Amino acid sequence: MQQGVSVAQREMERIRIMEYGDIALVAAPQPSQTGGTKNPFTRVSAAEGVDGFRFNLNRSGAADYRPFVTSLTGMEVEKPGVSSVGGSEMNVYRFVVCEQEEERGGETICVAKRIIVDVVPVPADNQSGYQHSYYELQSTVVDPG
Repeated sequence: MQQGVSVAQREMERIRIMEYGDIALVAAPQPSQTGGTKNPFTRVSAAEGVDGFRFNLNRSGAADYRPFVTSLTGMEVEKPGVSSVGGSEMNVYRFVVCEQEEERGGETICVAKRIIVDVVPVPADNQSGYQHSYYELQSTVVDPG
């Protein structure tokens, strides 16, 4: 468990030092209906009447869907095969959503982004049918402008 948390913290720190405009995804992820609480993509949904997909900030309980922040200079959602300090292999998933919007100069701008980093341990060869729940960190970055 500690190795998963360490990988998530390392990835969150790496993202938080990026330029605000680069903290985004190259594309919104697709929703999944399989895996339940062991699959972070089950929190992605197409909200009715809204363009694009949204992410539920709440891992369980009441829905709190937010739109994804995308940019051509953004990051891929999935970062597979990351090794922990102890040598365990992890898959890292990154989600960036708009937490707060503001009107500026006649256009709507995301002034606060929520970063979500989910880490899923890769099962060892002798655990092929086992899937562990994922570890998650969330953090907010605010537009410095």
